[in-house]
Amino acid sequence: MKLFDIFETENSGNFRDILKQECQPYLKLVGNEALFKPVLFRGESVYSDTMILKNTYEARRPVSTDTLVQDGIDEALYEHFGVRYRSNHIVFATSNRTIAGDYGHVCSIFPKGDFSYLWFKNSLDLFGTLGSFNRHYPDKLEQIISKVFEDPKDVRLIQMNWRMLLSSRQGGLKEMPKRMHSGIIKVIQDIVINYTQPQHNVGIDAAIETGREIMIHCKQYYCCNEDMF
Repeated sequence: MKLFDIFETENSGNFRDILKQECQPYLKLVGNEALFKPVLFRGESVYSDTMILKNTYEARRPVSTDTLVQDGIDEALYEHFGVRYRSNHIVFATSNRTIAGDYGHVCSIFPKGDFSYLWFKNSLDLFGTLGSFNRHYPDKLEQIISKVFEDPKDVRLIQMNWRMLLSSRQGGLKEMPKRMHSGIIKVIQDIVINYTQPQHNVGIDAAIETGREIMIHCKQYYCCNEDMF
């Protein structure tokens, strides 16, 4: 399977015709105005000056989040919403061009065909929210950890190493005692489900207005150079 198909268009009308025909569920949700003024963007590693139809990965691996942590989050999201929104045919998007630019070349995206989506009311970016949780809400984190770990030494150890255990670049969960892994995953799942307030297939306008990270579950999506608009 090819990772993407490139569409060469002779004029601006051609690519809009394709989007209007193949992205109806998305356009019905956000409005046909998005054909002229896009509302969702992402950063791509490869620059393109045209429109590309890209395939999402069946099993996406995280860039910097610890793999065990992502798998734990995915399981919780799957249990509640029926989709592994961090890995299974997922494209990440935002209405914030600046944030999109942090991840690569900014392009406008249009999910092809049917799709579902999830965003977090209390989180601009999930990894950022988790990483800073101990700094912003140390008492809350201690309370959540203490529901799983009875030993105060374990609670302190997790708090002291909180950001490290989330990131594969800093060692990740494997740097913690193995006996603690499943419990730490439960703590992270608790935060994701009960603190960040996941919004499933609702409130797209609010997510766009506030620049939230939006996880879109689809097999393919169109990635369009901004200059095309």
